[in-house]
Amino acid sequence: MSEVEVRDAYLEDVPFIFATMLRSYRHASTFARKISNEIFYKYHHMFLEACLSRANSKVMVAHAKGEPNVILGYLLSETRPDGEEVVHYTYVKKSFRQMGVAKALWATLDKSKYTITHYTMDADWIMRKFSNLTYNPYLL
Repeated sequence: MSEVEVRDAYLEDVPFIFATMLRSYRHASTFARKISNEIFYKYHHMFLEACLSRANSKVMVAHAKGEPNVILGYLLSETRPDGEEVVHYTYVKKSFRQMGVAKALWATLDKSKYTITHYTMDADWIMRKFSNLTYNPYLL
C-alpha cells in the first residue's frame, strides 16, 4: 500500500495500543484464550505498561499518508542490551490487512534477524514466510 506512512507513536496513541493489543491477542492466540479474562487482562496490561516504560522499547505507527491521526496499525518492539531485536506485537486493523501495512512497519526495524514474543494465528504465516524469525515467549 503506497498510501502508508510510519511515525513514532504519540502519547495519544497509547490507549488505542492497549485496547487493540489486549483484545486482539486475547482472541488470536490459542495460548491467551486458555487464560481467564481476569488473569489475562490484569497481567497482560502490566506487561504492556512495563514494556512501554523501558527506554529501549519503541512503537511505530502506520497511518494513512498525510493523516498521522488515522492509525492503520502499529509495531511494538525493543532492542535488548545484547543487540537482539525483539518484536512483541504487530497489529493492523482488519480492513487494512494484506495491503503492505505490516511490511511498512517491519521495514523500520534495523536487524536482519528477529525474535517474536507473542504468537498468534498470523504468526504461523509469518514464521513460514521468514526464516530469520525465532519465537521466544520468555523475552518479555
